[in-house]
Amino acid sequence: MNTLTDFDLKQLLRICTDPTNKNYQNGWYEFERRYRKFMLGKILTITRNQENIKDIAQMVMVRLMVNDFRALKNFRAKDSEPAFRTFLYVICRMTTFAYLAKTSKEAALDNEETLVSPEPQNAGNGTHEKLANSLRKMLNQTQKSDYNKERDIFIFALRKISEFNAKEVSQIPLLKMKADNVDTIVNRLMDGLKGNSDDLRDL
Repeated sequence: MNTLTDFDLKQLLRICTDPTNKNYQNGWYEFERRYRKFMLGKILTITRNQENIKDIAQMVMVRLMVNDFRALKNFRAKDSEPAFRTFLYVICRMTTFAYLAKTSKEAALDNEETLVSPEPQNAGNGTHEKLANSLRKMLNQTQKSDYNKERDIFIFALRKISEFNAKEVSQIPLLKMKADNVDTIVNRLMDGLKGNSDDLRDL
C-alpha cells in the first residue's frame, strides 16, 4: 500500500534513489502518480501521436534510473517543485527528440515546429512561439546538429524568458554545461537577433 502521498519532493527523491529503502517500490509508485500525467502531456505536445508516448515515457523513466540514478541525484533544487518539473520537461523533451530522430528522420522534421521551449512567464504564447521560430531559422543556417539547435533554444528560453540564471541552467544534469558556456550561447543568440527588434522587444 502506498503511504507516501504526504512526502515532500526531497523525501520522495531520497527514497526513489535508494533501492535498499523499504519504501523504494512504493516511492516509484508515488513518483508515477505525481508526474506520469505531466510527462505524458509534454511528450504528446511534441509527438502528437498517442501510439508512442507510453514507450517514450518508459525511456524517460529509464533515463532517470540509469547510472545509479545519476540524473535524480545530480538535481540540486530538491526543495522546488517548479524547478523539478522543468527538469522533467528537459528530460522528456530530449528523450522524445532523440526517439523521433532515431526512428524516423522525416518524423522528427515533421514535428520540428512543435519542439518549443518551456512556457514563458513574462511573454504571451504568440510572442514566445515567434521568438522560438526566429531562433530556429537562424540556427538552421549553422552546422549544428538538430539536437544542439533545440538545446540552444531551450537554454535561451530558460535564461531570457523564464528568468533562470546561468548557474541554475548549468545545474540541469542533462545539459552538462558550465554557467559561462550558458551565457556564451545566450549572448551569441542575442547578437544574432539584434537585426530584428520585434523579437527582442519583450526580452
